[in-house]
Amino acid sequence: MMPMLFKKVGIFVPSYKSFHTLENVIQRVPDEIKKTAAEIFVIDDASPDQSYENALEVQKKLKLKNLVVLKNEKNLGFGGNHKVAFQYAIRKNFDVVVTLHGDGQYAPEKIPELLESMEKNNTEIATVSRFLDNPQGKGMPRWRFFSNRFLNFLQKKILGFGLSDHNVGMRSYRVWALEKIPFERLSDDYYFDTELLSQCRLAGFRISEIPIQTVYDKYSHSPGYWKTFKFFLGSLHTLLDYRLALLGFGGKKYGIKNFKREKTH
Repeated sequence: MMPMLFKKVGIFVPSYKSFHTLENVIQRVPDEIKKTAAEIFVIDDASPDQSYENALEVQKKLKLKNLVVLKNEKNLGFGGNHKVAFQYAIRKNFDVVVTLHGDGQYAPEKIPELLESMEKNNTEIATVSRFLDNPQGKGMPRWRFFSNRFLNFLQKKILGFGLSDHNVGMRSYRVWALEKIPFERLSDDYYFDTELLSQCRLAGFRISEIPIQTVYDKYSHSPGYWKTFKFFLGSLHTLLDYRLALLGFGGKKYGIKNFKREKTH
């Protein structure tokens, strides 16, 4: 069962070209979450196909009163869409917001476990990991596996979170924690998540992990070679910025000059 500590849980489903997968993703959200979540909100990032119209049809078909479908007027990118979602969660006064991709790559069935991990370990963030139960990355394309493992090694050493998988799209955040970090200053690109973790690390927030199995098929929206390379470079630059911020240089992006380190509670 979902922890009673979280009275208002928002499930954010970023959608981009999710015409073929969104309905299945929503249906797979566990029944207790469907019944008790404050909102399951889909934000379509100006998909060029009929994904938004399809999302409205899914809303009508499933008859979930807490299923909300929104659309960005223009494409804001991975990070930009997440900024919209986090601002929405803050305005709605949610206790927790969960990010769940609309392409079906991450299992919605894991949401209760993610929330339980956050409560049990008293963390501000809980995240899934593709490698806790699958260290060899079986099922993942080899080029993606090796590039991911190298980047994760650097992230683990520099950020110090000790995560087995820093680069995943399914997490839960305490909304009060998001209110305390200037995430609006971050990139609109894929490496938004790396920058966000850097902000969270500077804030002294804690994070817990649970294992998950992921699906890589023709509908998965994992970035291709060029976007992965761009993500890799962006993440490396972020790690450098983070180290410089710790040394007192720069840090404007992360708000370090006007951001007080917080104690977790």
